[in-house]
Amino acid sequence: MSEHEAPRPRNRAGTERSLLLAVAAVLTEDGPSRLSLSAVARRAGVDKALVYRYFDSFAGLLEAYARDSLYWPTLDEVAPDRAELLALPIGKRFSVVMQRYAAALRARPDTLAILATELAERGAFQSILERQRERFGEALFSLAHDAPKHVDVAAIATLLTGSIHYLLIRARQVEVFNGIALSSDAGWARIDAALTLLLEGAVRTSPPEKRRRRRASAQGAAGAVRGSSALPAKG
Repeated sequence: MSEHEAPRPRNRAGTERSLLLAVAAVLTEDGPSRLSLSAVARRAGVDKALVYRYFDSFAGLLEAYARDSLYWPTLDEVAPDRAELLALPIGKRFSVVMQRYAAALRARPDTLAILATELAERGAFQSILERQRERFGEALFSLAHDAPKHVDVAAIATLLTGSIHYLLIRARQVEVFNGIALSSDAGWARIDAALTLLLEGAVRTSPPEKRRRRRASAQGAAGAVRGSSALPAKG
């Protein structure tokens, strides 16, 4: 019996949980291309008819799995103190959320295994998991609604979450990356500090147009000073 499997349940709640765990087991141990109703029901030790009874369809079961914290972090997990977060400067707020997001994924080895297998193969139901990740991302963006206009929150989040995913997936196979111990809390504390430095710096940086105007203004002032110093003295 795999670590995901449970004794045959005798009630609806137990059956539903058993089926969700079975989805995780098939995805992590067999891969997304082998995910099917038969495989999940067999792993859960229940009749396939119960999937239709409790979830309406196999896709419904996968939607339930995608929305369950068993698979992906929830907004309440990474932002339980929403009011306090919104009171922080945008750069600090963004860094706190990214750090919590990384910690939440570190606590989900099955999810990391699924993300790793997605790089090599694609299953027929992959889009269901992808949609949930996109919904989560959109919810996170709402925490940065007051970001300066020149800050592309989605692009910055894409770079950072992509980096976090890559490092966490690599940590499943390698212990050290660029001198940082990816499997240790100390290593991730260094990464957290770097996230804070990058994000607070990115948000503090002036928009490119404003920087150009400042340079032009400074250059104009310097030219005026040079011009005035070249005028002949009156006497």
